[in-house]
Amino acid sequence: MQVAAYKMLRKYRKQLQSFGIDYDRIPVPKEETAKAQPFRCMSRYEDTILVQFDYDPELVEEIKTFPRQTRRYDSQTKTWKISPKFDIVEHLIDYAVQYDFDVEAGVKSLLTVIIEDHQVMLEGSHAESSDFVVEELGGELRPFQRAGVQYAVKAERTFIADDVGLGKTIESLATIHFLNAFPALVVCMATVKYNWALETLKWLPDRRVGLIKGREFYRAQMANRRVYLEKDAHNLPGAYDVIIMNYDILKPQPNLWKCIKEYTNIKGHTFEVGDIIPEPLAGFKRDTKVLVKQHFKQAGYGKSKNGLIEKLLNINLKAFIIDESQKAKNNKSQRTQGCLQVSKDAPIRLALTGTPILSRPSELISQLNILDRLNDMGGFWHFAEHFCAGHHGRWGLDLSGAQNLEEMNQKLRGLCYIRRTKSQVLSELPPIQRSDIFLDLDNRENYDKAHADLVAWLKENARVEEEFIDSIQNLPEDEQQQQIADYRMSAAARAQRALQLTRVEHLKQIAAQGKLAMSIEWIRDFLETEEKLVVFAHHIEIQKSLIVAFEGCAKILGEDNVEIRQINIDRFQNDEDCRLIVCSLMVGGVGITLTAASNVAILEMGGWTPADYDQPIGRLHRIGQENSVMVWYLLGQDCIDIDIQDLINAKREVVDAATEGDVAEAVQSSILNDLIDRLIK
Repeated sequence: MQVAAYKMLRKYRKQLQSFGIDYDRIPVPKEETAKAQPFRCMSRYEDTILVQFDYDPELVEEIKTFPRQTRRYDSQTKTWKISPKFDIVEHLIDYAVQYDFDVEAGVKSLLTVIIEDHQVMLEGSHAESSDFVVEELGGELRPFQRAGVQYAVKAERTFIADDVGLGKTIESLATIHFLNAFPALVVCMATVKYNWALETLKWLPDRRVGLIKGREFYRAQMANRRVYLEKDAHNLPGAYDVIIMNYDILKPQPNLWKCIKEYTNIKGHTFEVGDIIPEPLAGFKRDTKVLVKQHFKQAGYGKSKNGLIEKLLNINLKAFIIDESQKAKNNKSQRTQGCLQVSKDAPIRLALTGTPILSRPSELISQLNILDRLNDMGGFWHFAEHFCAGHHGRWGLDLSGAQNLEEMNQKLRGLCYIRRTKSQVLSELPPIQRSDIFLDLDNRENYDKAHADLVAWLKENARVEEEFIDSIQNLPEDEQQQQIADYRMSAAARAQRALQLTRVEHLKQIAAQGKLAMSIEWIRDFLETEEKLVVFAHHIEIQKSLIVAFEGCAKILGEDNVEIRQINIDRFQNDEDCRLIVCSLMVGGVGITLTAASNVAILEMGGWTPADYDQPIGRLHRIGQENSVMVWYLLGQDCIDIDIQDLINAKREVVDAATEGDVAEAVQSSILNDLIDRLIK
């Protein structure tokens, strides 16, 4: 029977049955037994792919293999909605081909754009130069920094993971400046809070900068390389374009839980329906998690301990910068929870770190969460299983493993991760770079008193000398000069000068003691980069305090003999696990080689000539050094350290100019005399 005839008979089925003809006994033509082509279509709506098909359990099970964050089923339209990410593009194409979907042109164009964008980001994450222009900055970006800003501008929520000393701070400031993403919040370690203020004031000179200390807001201003803070009478963040705070004062809003059923815990305390308590699991340590959740549900957030989070959320932050983001690797820590809460609505989020992973991929989870990029990496469970070899162990979920690391790196770089090393951009770096780290003194009251006493004493001595100068004003000029020379060479004058030096050294030692705790914290933070570090200190008490704080470090002290010094040098140079050496500024500054490190920290301004600092730096910057040397000066905030460094730098310029023959005669004035003049003024 022809198919057309069969279709006609089927159309008049009821009439045929009324004539007694059994329709079901009519043979079906062979062509009719072939299944009709099922409906399977992929179309595009904006940036979403709509997947529609006649119900087929195999297709349903297969589409459920896509990461949960990328798929959603609309029961009303019976449509699967896929949010395409690069990591599922290949899976999506295989799915369409395997099950013979009709794919509209819009889907193909969207997938092409995603692939091309990924390739651009992947290449950009390695870029060592760019012509990208950022106007109206307070300085000039290096080519690799321009490339970093270009990548961050496109990604908007990204890691800036360049090597130590390559200028991540500058790149982040240039990014928010280009995007006009203000107000912006910077969360950093306490040891670099003033550095952030200085860099922001330098690079964004037209922006108002606020700094939070404790619960108070201060207006930050810069003069003579010092940050001066003016207390904000209104104590509100709305007056600032950039706000800087340290992790320690970011107190998160605690979870609140509401009792939904009368419940008595094992201690005999009864909770009524509606009772609100914070963090029931902390309050019910002996109860199981499941049992507590049967009787409580999360009701939202409480108030932060110091009220800062509420204030910051009220100003509608446009950018959030987390410095040393590896500090937020623990999802349960207070600092991580605080960062998650305060950044939740910021469209621009930048995580700065030289070491995003210290030991295992799971440390990236909370950092990706802060960037709102965890779902883009497949979500928590996919990341945990695929990259952390996650499994349930004896103590619960075990995320200590690592696998598919090359794939993880490629996905990150194509999405939100830019990193360049010193060796890659060495041609753009000067042989020696210098950076000042300003640290709060924890003995500020004692220092200020000692400083005031010294200034008063110096002024009194200056008055005596002025009286002597006045007493010889009537003498001829040549006799005046002879009298002054004789006066300064006298035993009394030399004793006075020695006493001046002693009292200045005493003030320097008070400053060194005041910044010691924060210096140790800074060194600990630096060592997390897994790079080697040479630390020079002047006073033996400071040197020994460092050796106690960093047990097992190498050392070069004045009390060590030649053999002990060489053993320590060899260990630092050849042992990869020995990453810190503490040196006397004077003893360790000559006759040794420390090229295993390219980072050096000057903890005390102990010397009185440029050579006292250049010689120690020369232990690293010499034949055998493969990198640009980064010098970190750990200076006390608003103290004598800054005065001495300013005078040393000025003297260095004079010496360099004289050496090059640019001036006829080098200035001969003593740095100590210059320092005394500055203190008196």
